[in-house]
Amino acid sequence: MFFSKIDSKNNCKSIYADDKVFSDYDEGMKYTWTYQQDLPQDVKFVKLFCGGKDYLELLPKRDADEYKSLENKIKNTLKSYSVCGYDPRGYCLDELVGKTFIEDFFNLKNKAMELAVKNFPEPKNYAQLEKIERMVHSISKRQLNLDLTNVYTAANDNRIRKIIKR
Repeated sequence: MFFSKIDSKNNCKSIYADDKVFSDYDEGMKYTWTYQQDLPQDVKFVKLFCGGKDYLELLPKRDADEYKSLENKIKNTLKSYSVCGYDPRGYCLDELVGKTFIEDFFNLKNKAMELAVKNFPEPKNYAQLEKIERMVHSISKRQLNLDLTNVYTAANDNRIRKIIKR
């Protein structure tokens, strides 16, 4: 079964699969787009099957247009909450956006995953790619610490100031 986590924030648990919203992972959920922290071990990442292509590249034109339209509606809904003074990052997506938008949007995402698995064979080096995907995700969540004192000290030098301006 193909599934998508509705929101990737840690406290958001809703998962969309088989035209339903689940509150937790089910045994039949075997394919999702990419790695997320709390996934079961036996889940396959569809993004690796199709070489990292985007959903829009996998969907037929009509479905891709509908996907873009739904994505824009969801973004605009989140913007409207921001304009009204609410921080949408504090809520899960399914709490803010209408149920029909969620269903239609994630049906298209799951359809794209189905098409990818159907049209692209599993790569021979899938296990290696999966390890890399997990590692990159881990690295992307780490905080970057830079010591810029030397840059600021050197910025007083005219030659370096010119380089910084460029």
